[in-house]
Amino acid sequence: MQNAALGHGLRLLIACPHSPTLIWHQARDRPRGRALYVSCRDCHIAQAGFSDLFAGLRELSISSFELDVPRDLSLTLEVDGLRKRYLLTEAEDLRSLRRLLEEAGASVCALLLRNDFGSKSVDDEVSYVVKACEAGKVLGADVARIDSTVGEHPELSSERQAKLAAGPIKRVLDRVEGARLAPENHGFVANTREFLDALFQNVASDRLGLTLDPGNLYWYGYSLSEVMTMVDHYASNVKHTHMKNGRALEATRETRRQPGQIEMTPIYQGDIDLGMVVAMLRRAGYGGDLTVEDESLAGYPAHQARQILGKDLQHLTSMIE
Repeated sequence: MQNAALGHGLRLLIACPHSPTLIWHQARDRPRGRALYVSCRDCHIAQAGFSDLFAGLRELSISSFELDVPRDLSLTLEVDGLRKRYLLTEAEDLRSLRRLLEEAGASVCALLLRNDFGSKSVDDEVSYVVKACEAGKVLGADVARIDSTVGEHPELSSERQAKLAAGPIKRVLDRVEGARLAPENHGFVANTREFLDALFQNVASDRLGLTLDPGNLYWYGYSLSEVMTMVDHYASNVKHTHMKNGRALEATRETRRQPGQIEMTPIYQGDIDLGMVVAMLRRAGYGGDLTVEDESLAGYPAHQARQILGKDLQHLTSMIE
C-alpha cells in the first residue's frame, strides 16, 4: 500500500551531507534481468531528509530507485541546490532527465503509477499509463507498477472485476511496445488469489506480471504460512517488488485476521521472513529489483528515518551477497 501523502512525485527540499567513502555502483553495471539488486522507493529518500535524490542514493549506497509518476506527468528535482521541473511528455525534458540519470550513475527500476481503471474516464486513465510508459522507455524503465482494480464493488465477483480490469490493461499493452505492466497485490480485492489468477488469465500476456508486496498480503489478513504460499504461487509472475514487513499479535500470526490488523515495521523487524521470499524468487528465476517499501518511516523524524532506511537496505543486501 502507498502513503498517499507522499504521492506527488519528487519534491525533495532539505539539504543533506555527502559521504566520500561510499560504494557507488554505476547503473550500467547493474545486470538487469539476470541478478537481484536492491532499490528503494523515491519517497523514502525524502523521508530520510535528503533534498537531493541523487545525493541520497549515494549516501545510502544504492543506484536504483522506483520513480513515482504523478498524474500530471511532471517531476520536480533538486540537484546541487537547484530545482528544476521536468515534463515527461516533453522530449527535451526527457532527454535532460536521461542525461541527469546517466551522469549520476542512477537508474529507475520501475515506475509507480496511480491509475484508476474504475474511473468513468477510463480513456484518460489509459492515456496516463501509456504516456508514463512511453517516458519510462526513454528513461530505461520498462516496468510500471499499476493499480489493477476497478474500485471497491462488493456486488461484483473477483473474477468479474478482473475481467473489467483486463480491458484497459490490454489497451495499454497494445499501444506501448515492450512495456511491462506489474499490478500490485494491494487493497481488498487485488490481494486475493481469485482476482489475480483471473486477471492473468484474462490478459494472457507475458508482459503482464506482478508487483509482489508480501507486506500487503500480511496486511490483508493472510497468516504467515498463507503469505509464503501466495509468494510461492506467484513468484514466476513477478516483474517488480515492494519489500515490506509488518508485525501482528503473536497469537494471530498463524491465523486468518481482518485486513489491517498488523503494525507496519522496518523491514528487518517484521514477522515475514523476507529471506525466504527472496529464496522463492530466486528459485522461480526472478532477476530484478528488491525495492524497499517501509511504511513505518512516516512515523519517525528524518534523522531516525535515515538510520532505519539504511538498515532496511543493508538487510536486503545481505540476502543477495
